Formats: sequence, structure tokens, C-alpha cells
Amino acid sequence: MILKSLSFAAAASRVAFAASVTIDPNLAGCKALEKIGKTQVHYPNDPIYESDIFHASSSSSQRAACSVEPSTVDEVVDIINVISEQDVPFALKSGGHAQNVGFSSTEGIQIALKNFNSVEYDPVTNLATIGTGQLWESVYAGLEPHGVSVNGGRVSGVGVGGFVLGGGYSWLTNQIGLTSDRVVEYEIVLYTGEILKVNREYHPDLFFGLKGGGNNFGIVTKVTLEAHQQGQVYGGQIFISKDSLGKANTAISNWDKNNNDPKSSIGVTYGYAPGQGLFAELLLFYDGPTPPKGVFDEILAIPSAKSSVFSRSYTDLVLSVNGSATDGVRGYYRGISLKEYPVVLLESIANYTETLGKEAESHSLASLVVAVEPFLKNINSHDTYGPSAFPHPADGYLSPANFIPTWTDEKEDSYFYDLTKKFSDAITFNADALGQNISHAIIYNNYANADVPHERIYGDNIDKIADIKKRYGVDRVSHLTGGFIVGKSVGKSVNW
Repeated sequence: MILKSLSFAAAASRVAFAASVTIDPNLAGCKALEKIGKTQVHYPNDPIYESDIFHASSSSSQRAACSVEPSTVDEVVDIINVISEQDVPFALKSGGHAQNVGFSSTEGIQIALKNFNSVEYDPVTNLATIGTGQLWESVYAGLEPHGVSVNGGRVSGVGVGGFVLGGGYSWLTNQIGLTSDRVVEYEIVLYTGEILKVNREYHPDLFFGLKGGGNNFGIVTKVTLEAHQQGQVYGGQIFISKDSLGKANTAISNWDKNNNDPKSSIGVTYGYAPGQGLFAELLLFYDGPTPPKGVFDEILAIPSAKSSVFSRSYTDLVLSVNGSATDGVRGYYRGISLKEYPVVLLESIANYTETLGKEAESHSLASLVVAVEPFLKNINSHDTYGPSAFPHPADGYLSPANFIPTWTDEKEDSYFYDLTKKFSDAITFNADALGQNISHAIIYNNYANADVPHERIYGDNIDKIADIKKRYGVDRVSHLTGGFIVGKSVGKSVNW
């Protein structure tokens, strides 16, 4: 009897212990995917896992329970079904360029789309179909033998998926609009597990929603875009020291006011780095081997420390500009929208860049840059394939600008979050004092900090997006991932 009692007590103890052990639900989702057996599941310390969770900024990475690299839409369906059944948080990653923690990173299942890397061109229809898991420079290289390109990312290291679903400003935007304006079809696995081809004819409501609506609806695996005939281009970088910034500000402002050549485009970066101080970098682009006289003359006359502007292939130009300069350090984006660039506003941007850069040196600053991106005022007129979730007001031109600090010490995250707010508030105040009225303007999705209200991302389209989500039954699962998810509360891009 005693032995039986002991055996019963031991059994009861084991049951009690088992009941007290809580299985990590995120890990349970990973194990469920393993049982299906179609997609290999990777865990921490596996080199593939470490690559899958890697982001350009270490501050936007998270330690996922596991990672997967699906190769087919059927495998994506299996992953979505497990996520839906077990309510596991997840994230989608194309290039890992997102700066908001939790937007393309997760503590649940990290879905790396790198195997969706096809590049196909149909010369009869002049359409390019590309996988969303690759970098734009791979797309350009794949299309170059056909003498065409598409209006995607302007610098190296940027993934297709997040860029195109956020709208996408390109070197070709002055000619043909945003990247999302040239999309003619999406291949998507809805968060219900349904596979759809989405275009103007089939599911036109969802077609609207995917054009700038982020990852509210599902996992987009391919996009088909109208191609652009592409030959040699003229462009590159000009590095300008502080001594020449006065002339640079005047030239940039004049270009913004007077340029009317849609084949031309510029990007401006004001920067500050410890040991280097204040500087500027101009990126020039002309869609042709030589720009006409007068397009860049004033800019090219600015005394420069170094210049690499010449005729080259489109792919080579993009590869020449490192878009992953935050690799290995921490970083945030803080986007704002501006309407024009008078000299006085450019001077204030340069001055704040220097002032805040000096202040931040004692907080492990690596660099501080402000990207200023003037475009022609009619870029919203190129929505050939219909309206989009990213607002395109005909009379509401907005130029995206982005404040980007990088640093090394994780303990300084909250300091740099506050610094981005300080910069944004100051430049917004100055712009409004000049009559720009941007305090409540739409902010470009791909530059927006995680704390931006959804109304400032989608504007009057927010209710329409919410209705589309309900119509397709994707609302619940969409709340398990990150991004500007309509109906999900706004967060912060800070790990405190």
C-alpha cells in the first residue's frame, strides 16, 4: 500500500509539474510548422536564422522564436494557417531596411521572403513581374539586358516588398509617379490563406488598398509593374563641406523653384559626424547620358570636396549609393513632409543638424543625417492605374524629408527618440512660419516613425482601408504583425 501511495503521489506530482509548465506559444507555432514539414524552420544561433532576422539597424531587430524562408505561395499559405490557428505574432521581411522595431521584426515567427526573387520581363506587354523578397539592385540588374527598368528604390540595400507597399519614391518619380502608381497586378496570400491575383479588373477594392496600404491585407509575393525604357543615366554624388553650404542652399532652393525637366531629380543630405562636423551630400540623376544645359549648372558650380557624377548604367548608379549605412548601429527614422525649400528653411535644417549633432556626440552618436527630397509639383498626376491608399491629392504636393540619427549604445535609445521629435517639431514650426501649413500633413509611410497616427499615413482613406479589411476577413490576423495596421493601436519605435 505504501509503495502504491508513493507511486500515486509521484504520478500526481508529475501531472502537477506538467500543468505548471507553460509552453511558449510562439515556439509552439514554430513546432507546428515543423510538423507540416514543407518549410524548414530555423532557430537562434543557426546562421540562416541570424540572417533572416538581421536588419540594417540593430535597434529594429528582434530575437524571433524562429524563422522560415518560404519558396512557394503554398508554403506561405501553410505558414499563415498556423499563425491564424495559434495566434502567433509574425513579421515579414524583404530587405530589412525598416527602422521601426516590430514592423518587419518580431518575437514570434520571422518570415523571410528572400526566395521570392524572380525577375521576368514581357516585351510584348512591357510588363516586369518581380518577387518581393529581393533588393532593388537585383531587379535592375535583371532587367538591364532588356533595356528597361522600373521605378523602385534609389539606393542599394532596399527591399522590394516594403518599399512598393509603402508607395515608393524613385529616381523616375518626376516622370512616372510613385512605384505603386505603376503596379498593374499583385500576387498576394491573404491573411485568410486565400491566394489572389489582384488588379483593376479583379478585386479592384483590394488593388486600391495595396497601393500604399502596407501589409494590412496579407503577404504579397509578386508585383507586376509597367516597365520604363532605360538606357545610360547621368548621376552620382557630390560631397560639400560646411564652407560651401551657403552656395549649396541657394542652388538647391533655385533648383526646387525653377526645374521643370521631369527627367531630372536630386536628393540632398545634410549630415553631421563626430570628427567631421557638418557637411552635405547631393545626389544627382538625369534619365539620359548627358543633361541639357541649365539643368544642373548651378549645382555643379558649387565648390565640392569630392564628386562622382558621370554617365553610367542605372544599376551602377543605385549600387554607388549605400542605403544601408546604418549597418551595425542603431537608428530611427523621423519623416516629415514639406512643400518647398526656400533658402531660409534649408539653412535652418543645416543649423539644426549641426546643433543636434554636437549635442548628441556625448550620447554615442555615430552620425546624424537629414534627407531632403524635392520633386516636381505634379508627381501626384501619374496614377494611371487608378487611386491608391497612399493619398494623392491633386493640389496637395508634399516632399518627403527624413531625419535619421544613428548611435551605438542601446541605453541611449530614448534619448535619440526624443532627439528626432525635437528636430521634427523645430522644422515643422519653421515651415509653418513660412506658410507651409504642414503640421497635420500626410507623412510618407516608409519614413514615418511608429508613433505617427494612422490618419497621417492614410488620410481620408483610413475608413475605406478598414472596410476592405473586414470585407476580406483579414482584420484579426493583421493585428498579429507590425506596421501601420489600421485598427491597431499606434506604438513607438523604442525598446525601453
